[in-house]
Amino acid sequence: MAERRIQAEQPKEVKVHTETLPRPLERYDDFLGQFTAMGQLPPPILENIIAKEQAVTSPRFLRFTCTQCAIDESTQKSTGLPLAAVWHPLADICPGEDTIPILNKIPFRCNRCLAFVSPHFRFVEGGRKCICNICGLVQDTPDEYFNDRNNKPELWAGTYEFIAPGDYSNRPPMAPLFFFCIDISSNSISLGLPQQILTSIKGVLDYISFPEKCSIGVMTFDTSMQFYKIGSTGEVSEILITDVDDPFIPESVAGLTYNVAEQREQLDGLLDRLLAWDFTQPPKVNLSAAAIADGMKNYLLKGRGGRVLIFTSQLGTVGKGKLTNRVDPKLFNTDKEKTMYAPLESYVTLAQECTSEDICIDIFLCSGQYADAPSLAALCSQTGGDLHYYPNFNVGFDGERMYYQIFRTLTRTQGFQAVMRARCSNGIAIDQYIGKFKRKGPVEMELACIDSDKTIVIMLKHDSKLQEDIDLHVQCAMLYTSQYGQRLIRIFNGVIKSTKTIPNIFKGGDTDAIANVIARQSAYSIYEEAIGTVREKWHASMITMLTMHRMTVGDGEMNMILVLRA
Repeated sequence: MAERRIQAEQPKEVKVHTETLPRPLERYDDFLGQFTAMGQLPPPILENIIAKEQAVTSPRFLRFTCTQCAIDESTQKSTGLPLAAVWHPLADICPGEDTIPILNKIPFRCNRCLAFVSPHFRFVEGGRKCICNICGLVQDTPDEYFNDRNNKPELWAGTYEFIAPGDYSNRPPMAPLFFFCIDISSNSISLGLPQQILTSIKGVLDYISFPEKCSIGVMTFDTSMQFYKIGSTGEVSEILITDVDDPFIPESVAGLTYNVAEQREQLDGLLDRLLAWDFTQPPKVNLSAAAIADGMKNYLLKGRGGRVLIFTSQLGTVGKGKLTNRVDPKLFNTDKEKTMYAPLESYVTLAQECTSEDICIDIFLCSGQYADAPSLAALCSQTGGDLHYYPNFNVGFDGERMYYQIFRTLTRTQGFQAVMRARCSNGIAIDQYIGKFKRKGPVEMELACIDSDKTIVIMLKHDSKLQEDIDLHVQCAMLYTSQYGQRLIRIFNGVIKSTKTIPNIFKGGDTDAIANVIARQSAYSIYEEAIGTVREKWHASMITMLTMHRMTVGDGEMNMILVLRA
């Protein structure tokens, strides 16, 4: 009898249709390291690329959640995808990428919407007329643009900047200034915090960009404020301020800060003397961060501005803005739970006043106990600063991290006295901004400081039904003072397209930008809704997005469409 061979039936291999995903996996298999920004879907944010602009701003500076949006608001909402842009105005430029061109003259602007000229202005009638890509106004072309276009970067660069006219600012450009405020209460001393901070400052000085422009000052605080001044002989004198409710600082900011290049020997001497300082019998409590910021705003940095770095080890219970424990277990899982996560109104007001004085607040919170982080965060976010949190601070474990965060704060690209806004072409409009800033009027944002780690989310909305396959333009402008001390205006130009088909919307989705926007929306909702409600809405948005993707993409081959299991 012939041998019967039974062959097991091999299961059919089913693959997901990656070409239907928001970012097809095959797209970068042969990627050569260069991406030309022309309005198409950008590479992943962590991709090692060299971005080249071609009339559109590099995705390093401006990314859209959808490179193709629906022609009407109802269709866009049905996809579950937010319509927004993530604006990163001072993003670091990688080696090999073109620097941002600086114009030698002020570019002309639309007479109606005040948009700056861009590569997307249309020139008609032989170049004698131009059409604004934002509002559509037909206007005369200035002579210099009619006769010489090749030497005008604003006509081919997606991003450019120019020196701002003098009437664009009511204050002189601000040079970089960093003032360190160090907690020396008994808790801080026991943690070794002052020594770690002073050692970190000394280690960073050699790496500061433009040291000839930068000044640094140091103070300490417990239940009072202590300022230090080093004399020509190397002796350090201490200025003690005990009236913390209305502090009068008898010394000017010039006398308490030191230029990193020109006064390096004095600065090193001050840091060395403070490292050896004997902080005997320190109090158990300390000043609130608000008391420090208020003193800086009203006296030392008034009219000057600067970046204030406050290091605290516990809840500030002394001075203006003293804090108390606001946690009430009875409020958890109720509608009033959100009140525990909302900042105190006095802190929000103080932060806005600091921004008006060009003062940015950074807080390094080194506490394992309740410290009212929402109120402290308001001081930072409203001024353009950062809140760094070290729960149960330990020098051996957290010291290196603190050093690198101080290093990053002092050495990264940053600007000061910033005013920002965005404009949209007809058919879409600005819904809201999300980020670290103070609102200035209905359409502008104001920041005491902006740096290369900060992004702003620009939420967009439809204000009319769109035609299919048209270009929609977003222009962002930022007035700021650079680290060189120049007052500049930087212009960014982005483009997306309209479409009728939902699959095109999904295929044009930038997953990095989508995740950024949804996370920020959820985080900011904590101030208005209970955490449980925020979580449910987040789950609902994910379900809507994945359901619509499954229903509209894949030509009915349901087993080849990406589905995420709970």
